[in-house]
Amino acid sequence: MAEDLNATGIAKNVFSKIGMQMLSPTEPFINWDIATALAWDFAGGSDKRLFGEEEQRKEYAQLYRDIIRRIRPMISEYVGQPWQGEIDPVYVFDRIEWIVVTVENLKNIFSHLSQDYWEALDSYLSLSYPLGQKFIRKASEISVTSEFGFLVGYLSRKVLAQYDFGFPKTDGLLPGEIFYFVEDNIIEFEERYSLDSLGVRLWIALHEVTHSFQFKASPWLGDYIGELLGSYLDLIDNAIRNFKDESDEGKFVFSLSSGWWKNIIGPEHKELIRKIQALMCLVEGYSEHVMMQVGKRFPNYDVMAGFFKERQKRKSIAELMLEKIIGFDLKVKQYSLGEKFAAYVADREGIAFLNKTWECKENLPNWDEVYMPGLWIKRIKAL
Repeated sequence: MAEDLNATGIAKNVFSKIGMQMLSPTEPFINWDIATALAWDFAGGSDKRLFGEEEQRKEYAQLYRDIIRRIRPMISEYVGQPWQGEIDPVYVFDRIEWIVVTVENLKNIFSHLSQDYWEALDSYLSLSYPLGQKFIRKASEISVTSEFGFLVGYLSRKVLAQYDFGFPKTDGLLPGEIFYFVEDNIIEFEERYSLDSLGVRLWIALHEVTHSFQFKASPWLGDYIGELLGSYLDLIDNAIRNFKDESDEGKFVFSLSSGWWKNIIGPEHKELIRKIQALMCLVEGYSEHVMMQVGKRFPNYDVMAGFFKERQKRKSIAELMLEKIIGFDLKVKQYSLGEKFAAYVADREGIAFLNKTWECKENLPNWDEVYMPGLWIKRIKAL
């Protein structure tokens, strides 16, 4: 299958990077340089660049700006609300550039947490495995670094575009509230199915521009997502600090995929996770619903809608194996569950009623209501 990765080449590069980690000084939690290099390998090779000339990139960016200007009034008409603000900046990336920006964002998110993890690991190892402390520390770094690298590389092959609403709010490589279009993946998707070039980009932009509408219509939304994620990281941080004094042998497992974090999270963590998942289901599902509805105005609706729905489901053998390792299957659930919620509410109560979700955080559906939208309708009507 063309979509499958070259296992031999990947294995060779992975073992090479692991060897580099063995010889390099031990880093707290993650060696970000090695993680980036692994992500590049998994993305298809760090020497493969899409844009030969800057002029080509500018042409793509202008195309997307023109598409956004075209579809914004359509989205505004369907949702029944005027558009707020100007068009956000557009960046057109190849996979390598997307990896670099994503790794920088992850570094900003995990920098504080990683130091506490490292201190907790040192404390635990000094009590439970004093003779093998250095070796296990290095094994822990290699394991977590490799898994982060694989995850980012995997995503770099999947993501077509995204709307960055500015979290985390840092002095990063790019300003917040921008559109990314990963042109490598868009071209690959277009060519694999012999789809109309403009049509593909219209549909992709529909989903992402709807995200822009969500965040501009609800200025509180970005801050609330940042608040939820910040609270979750604080809970994990506190749990790790408390874990330093525990020394039950075998309890601390040095791998993301083995789920060491399951040993330290409590009910408050699980409740927060459900709240985050419910919100992301709504954010993704609402955009998917608007994309499918506004997309009816474009030619070949049935064909394009079918391909985009199928793309969510299709996975290569390599992707299925990776999802088993890292448990990364939530994105598909966010699209499917969220779209079912949005469609159910819009069909029965209208889009104006569905838009009440964006009025305040108290109107957001909880996890049970995402599964049973009738409960959410009943609660909102009772307010």
